Amino acid sequence: MTTVLPLIGQATVTPVPFKICIPSNGRPERLCRETLTFLHRQGVDQDLIYVFVDPLDTVHRPGTPEHGTLELPWYQLYLTTHGFAGVHVLPGGPTLSAQYVCAWNHFGPNSYVIHTSDGVPGMLQKTSESDGRDSLTPISEGTLTALIAHGFHMLERTHARAWSTCASLNPRGLHMYHISQKCGLLDGNMTGEIIGHPYELPFRLSSCITDVEHTCRLLERDGKVLRYMMFTTTHEYRGRQGGHARRFTDNAARVREVHLAIEALEKEFPHLIQYTPDKVCSDKNMPYRFTSIGPQPLELPTRVGPAGRPLTYGIAPSTGTERARRSRHLAKKSLKRPASAHGTETHVSSSADGTVAST
Repeated sequence: MTTVLPLIGQATVTPVPFKICIPSNGRPERLCRETLTFLHRQGVDQDLIYVFVDPLDTVHRPGTPEHGTLELPWYQLYLTTHGFAGVHVLPGGPTLSAQYVCAWNHFGPNSYVIHTSDGVPGMLQKTSESDGRDSLTPISEGTLTALIAHGFHMLERTHARAWSTCASLNPRGLHMYHISQKCGLLDGNMTGEIIGHPYELPFRLSSCITDVEHTCRLLERDGKVLRYMMFTTTHEYRGRQGGHARRFTDNAARVREVHLAIEALEKEFPHLIQYTPDKVCSDKNMPYRFTSIGPQPLELPTRVGPAGRPLTYGIAPSTGTERARRSRHLAKKSLKRPASAHGTETHVSSSADGTVAST
């Protein structure tokens, strides 16, 4: 397979004018403890972060002083008193899909926006141990901002409109060097999007499947999305407080609504998604699967950064431990690899426009 990918190099440090959108409901503590703390560790300026809260919703905390008060001022006060005074707290909508539309209206067309949730304590990257086992390890400081810059540069180069991390936490489902262009779920915990007009992609179905519906509509419009298969986020689904839990006191009712919405989505996009009614709905799964169609993946080469330090996935400088592990893994693979019957060699060349091709 021949793969062509823009060189990352300076693209990873070229700033992009992005904003971070975080819809939230009923859980400012978790927002501060997890997502905002994670973004702070990754060096994201608070002025780039926007939290959207339903201005008409009230706090549901029986027995506490804030019970019954409006959520918006409660969030503003909580973030200010817990070290996040620079984060913007703005009026949003009553559901997740409505929150998205409020954010799109606020930022306007052609804005570079990151969508994440209020419960993301970290991000993991796929690595390979010296014995060949796959594993997930926390990303190093600065990797997120480099990934964001690279993601938006890739959208410009490929004419796609959205990228995300991989939604799976199974190391075997990830790939160390692939950016997928096939049908697949955009991870609502870390998605970058160049916003079009908000009403280009209307939400028509349950807010319980907002990210699935949004992915289908983007695929239908653009033909592809980009998914960085070497990265995934950590997230606790079906939290007991806030979010969708405010709407559903009975989990069975939520499951029924999800099944009906997915079935309706399949009827609208039968070529993109399949409803799987026999699949058990768990904390992390819904009854669907995407059709395996789309262009071949882009392959991300390992590049050399400043002072000769290789860039992990071409994005962030690797540590000494990571380089040693990678070296041992490659040496082990070379011992096992049989010699080519025809003596074919692999050549890597670069062109003046900054692309790399392997043949």
